Amino acid sequence: MLDEGDTLLDMGFREDIEAIVKMMPPTPERQTFMFSATVSKAIQQIAREVLDQNHVFINCVTEDSPVHAHVHQYHTVLPSPGDQLPHILRLLAHDQLTNPKLSKTVIFFPTTKMTQLFHTLLREASKTTLPAGRNTRFYELHSKRSQDQRTRASNAFRADDTRASVLVTSDVSARGVDYPGVTRVIQIGMPPTADVYVHRVGRTGRAGTEGRGDLVLLPWETGFVTWQMNSIPLKTLTVDELTAQVDELATEVDKHNTHTQAQRPYLTTLKSIDKQIQELLVMVDGDAIKETLISGLGYYLGKVSELRVQRQVIVEGLKKWTVGALGLSEPPHIPEAYLARLGVPRAKDHRFGSRPAPYPGSSMKRTTPRWTDRGNERGRNDRSGRPGGRRFSEGFDEGDPQDRDRDSYRKRTRHFANRRA
Repeated sequence: MLDEGDTLLDMGFREDIEAIVKMMPPTPERQTFMFSATVSKAIQQIAREVLDQNHVFINCVTEDSPVHAHVHQYHTVLPSPGDQLPHILRLLAHDQLTNPKLSKTVIFFPTTKMTQLFHTLLREASKTTLPAGRNTRFYELHSKRSQDQRTRASNAFRADDTRASVLVTSDVSARGVDYPGVTRVIQIGMPPTADVYVHRVGRTGRAGTEGRGDLVLLPWETGFVTWQMNSIPLKTLTVDELTAQVDELATEVDKHNTHTQAQRPYLTTLKSIDKQIQELLVMVDGDAIKETLISGLGYYLGKVSELRVQRQVIVEGLKKWTVGALGLSEPPHIPEAYLARLGVPRAKDHRFGSRPAPYPGSSMKRTTPRWTDRGNERGRNDRSGRPGGRRFSEGFDEGDPQDRDRDSYRKRTRHFANRRA
């Protein structure tokens, strides 16, 4: 049996497959099954070589769509990077309000660094912004975790039957895993390919149940939908439309007095999401943001042909993202030599690392001073004059029962500096 045939080919196992087939008895003595969520030309070719010449092809989806009809799919192109985190939180709130008895969401990010950073951000922000509040359980899954950690997190999320659970993951969860009861799949940033999009969204709507998929893109990622997703039945969802939908659901919840955050009307909580996010971003470690930016450059600059934009557009877009979405006062400096190795031409208008013009509607200014952990470590203050806090260590998964008693509180809070009293 060959499972996830397209992945086997993508990972370079074609020669291994052919070698294994040569060592096995020929058909019809040998029976072979091959499974793949997507059927590319490479899959068809290997099927002709490995399977019997009279093999039967069973298609489980309709010809007009590679995704199950029970999965409602939407995509949002954000007006500005600053809308990213509030929009993700509203998508989670929407799912918890529409599935109050069991909300189970998987959120995909394009890189491991983004997965790590946003797992921490969403976990902390959810405590005061989501309907389930602190009862929302978060799980983290990516390639930097050990196999034992991945297995425990995956099994815990699979078995989670609480009111609200969220798996924040990279593509290690895109295929080959089954999470029963997933109500929504959220994809942040462009997937590597349209086929990967299909694999990811296939985590929901399984076994005949309904599901939902949301694709959230930054302004300069629009080309992915335009050029790569023509065969996918995506509906447009604007930021304002989602906000209105969540506000309406919150109003109904408040009428029945079923809010869960100390009897505070949830609609009031929704109105303060932006403020709470700004307070949270003040504590984000600048080095963690720079590492995430570098990982994003490595990923997106390899997708120029899919996005159909110039490399410089991607660089400037990601730098604006560190300011608008992650709260830096100015983007991290990126050495020109590093960008040159990535094929980015020298900037003519300003040196790399200087402050770019913001997207329309976004703000480059920070109203609250920011500090990092480097002050305490090096015995100096940052530019704001405030001493640095203690950097959080990684490796703690708040949603994993086996990790709850591990070490001290600081291991729960990666990427942040301590809030001053």
